[in-house]
Amino acid sequence: MKKQTEAEYARKRAEARQQSSWFKLKEGDNTFRILPTPPTKTVDTNFFEYAVHRDVGPKKQVVRCGINPVTEEGECWLCDSKIPALKKKKMDTRASLLAPKANLLVQVAKVDEDGKMTGPFLFTPAKTISDQLLASIFGSRKRSYVDPVKGFNISISRTGTGKNDTRYGILEPDQGPSKVPTAI
Repeated sequence: MKKQTEAEYARKRAEARQQSSWFKLKEGDNTFRILPTPPTKTVDTNFFEYAVHRDVGPKKQVVRCGINPVTEEGECWLCDSKIPALKKKKMDTRASLLAPKANLLVQVAKVDEDGKMTGPFLFTPAKTISDQLLASIFGSRKRSYVDPVKGFNISISRTGTGKNDTRYGILEPDQGPSKVPTAI
């Protein structure tokens, strides 16, 4: 077997590093499939809820909150100390910017125009999509969208690319079920 040159290795590594483990909705039509997630000691659902603080520090970073948004258990220095101190100083605007925001995390496969699935990817949808997923998809009494054999692909349209002009359509499940490849 021929030994790989440094240039060949570098090109392969650069290509691999371009592939993200995150799924992001592109402008236009998007189709994805929610994948089953193995249960853990603390989570036995196919989605995970957590909270983040935005605009933290001089670099305006995003950090995960230590308090579970569902059970309200845990500890968080920002929630327990910093935000109350800001409120005490009458810095309510800054305190509200630091307030935790709920997020939803699901594991998905991306479905291309030909129906080919790739993944798995992690997906943290916008709040409007998260609300639809919880109510219509995970909360469905008629269908199991997550089943790898009898589940359904979901499509959604995105318009806009910026923070203030992005809009999402309504989640639209396929009419018929489809099978997730075992490799995914």
